[in-house]
Amino acid sequence: MKPVENTQEGAVLLESLIVDVLTANHQFKYVVIGMESTGFYGVHLANFLSSSELLTPFSVRVYCLNPKEVKNYKKSFNDIGKNDGIDSFVIADFARVGRISSKPWRGSQYLALQRLTRHRMHITECIAREKTYMLNNIFLKFSEYALLRNGEHPFQINMVLQPRLFLQSSQQMRT
Repeated sequence: MKPVENTQEGAVLLESLIVDVLTANHQFKYVVIGMESTGFYGVHLANFLSSSELLTPFSVRVYCLNPKEVKNYKKSFNDIGKNDGIDSFVIADFARVGRISSKPWRGSQYLALQRLTRHRMHITECIAREKTYMLNNIFLKFSEYALLRNGEHPFQINMVLQPRLFLQSSQQMRT
């Protein structure tokens, strides 16, 4: 067990530690790296390890695990404490027994989809804000207009005239 910081230097150190173990032991078909999904903090490390050129020859699969699944799996151990070493042991055992149900981390695809969905949400919020602004202005402009025209709604006239215009133009087309 060697703790590393969640920085670029820590990720490089972790990568070199993994490479050292794998070069000393050639019997592995592939390597599984399991991490609890910690929101913002784990994304960079998962991207770094999944796209590492030093780890590519060892067929590395990086998984971001659901913390709730790991917590429920940890309940199967009797009277086990809580610290970083025990948590990493539980995650390693979770991966060893094949309980991982998610797909391997594909950071660039995930981040691209995340950016697209967040941008779409931003655009819909802007459209909703502009629509509200426009409707407020229309209401302020035309709120007294109905009173000026003997109680008629200003848009009722247009709705009545449009079908008549359509009927006249369709009759003219037949003749």
